[in-house]
Amino acid sequence: MSNALEGLKVIDLSRLLPGPYCSMVLADLGADVIKIEEPGTGDYSRYQGFKKGGKLRTSFEILNRNKRSMTLNLKTSAGREILKKLCADADVVLESFRPGVMDRLGVGYETLRALNPKIIYCAITGYGQEGPYRNRPGHDLNYLGYAGIIDMTGPKDGTPSLIGTQVADLAGGALQGVVGILAALRARDRTGKGQFVDVGMMQASFSLNLLHWAEQMDRPGQEIHRGDTNLTGRYACYGVYRCGDGRYVTLGALEAKFWENFCNRVGHPEWIAVHLSEELPVNEKLKKEVTELFLSKPSAHWLGLLEDEDICFGPVQSVKESGEDPQIAASRMVYTAPNSAGEPLRHPALGFQLSETPATHQRPAPGLGEHTVAVLTGLGYGKTDVDRLRGEGAI
Repeated sequence: MSNALEGLKVIDLSRLLPGPYCSMVLADLGADVIKIEEPGTGDYSRYQGFKKGGKLRTSFEILNRNKRSMTLNLKTSAGREILKKLCADADVVLESFRPGVMDRLGVGYETLRALNPKIIYCAITGYGQEGPYRNRPGHDLNYLGYAGIIDMTGPKDGTPSLIGTQVADLAGGALQGVVGILAALRARDRTGKGQFVDVGMMQASFSLNLLHWAEQMDRPGQEIHRGDTNLTGRYACYGVYRCGDGRYVTLGALEAKFWENFCNRVGHPEWIAVHLSEELPVNEKLKKEVTELFLSKPSAHWLGLLEDEDICFGPVQSVKESGEDPQIAASRMVYTAPNSAGEPLRHPALGFQLSETPATHQRPAPGLGEHTVAVLTGLGYGKTDVDRLRGEGAI
């Protein structure tokens, strides 16, 4: 059975998390992803926190599965010429440098498009290619702060909180990069032309904050705050509650039918009428009573009573527990494959499944430059050429 993206050639110059996750999705779906790395050092995330030459980080192993690695020094003219040859028949180029870096090297979008008008060029950056922030450095936390997401996260009267996963990097940069690339490929099927895909992680995060944006639009002249909106703790029916044993559970009974089921199941039918009350004293009293209810029994009691009911309820699981969850197992969200050292490694699968062209695991994460010679050979370089390029520091 072939893969969905079989035959797609991707040149990936990205590093760390957002770009490599984007190309991991493409590689899992069958694209030939050639990971371009700097000679000697490679992607910074290979050994981050470990000595160079030691065991690869597990995150690198997962993010770079199914890819080939080639070393290339783009600061040399020979290195840039090799990149141009790679891109001459490539479908996608992916990079995560700050705006203008590839242009200064002489291998930016306009140069590559002139060589290959069909090429899809995707740049994942912090703040996009335009605007006053375009050259600023940043991390996930910064993008989410600018996008209004951090301000809506955490306790109402406390400090805005860190978010438990990299929303801007992954849901913003990586996955919107995948969507942009696939959309551009589909457009190319019709027009025969490639295009530039500009993904700014701040802007992508802003687009993810649409429900809070909509609520702000519904309150003209008034600024919304965390704790005062439907999904940040305004109502007792939607929140995280501590149980008597110190564990936590989630209640998401926003709809009337779920709230009614909850109230009847826990023996408090009098709460049904004040479900989404806008009277602050009533609402605060209800939240206090629900809080006290959950504190009165251990989490096992509440899970046994509510988990299988039509309520929207569940546990707050640890990372370890989530990986052992029966639903995760039933949906094949974790699979085992050898890592680069031949040892078994449990991988998280992609978050969707294709019935006819499923994602597959072809190879472990590559060693630094493991496929350099093979890629160069495919471009027509011989052994003498490879030796010369290595001597010049181009590979």
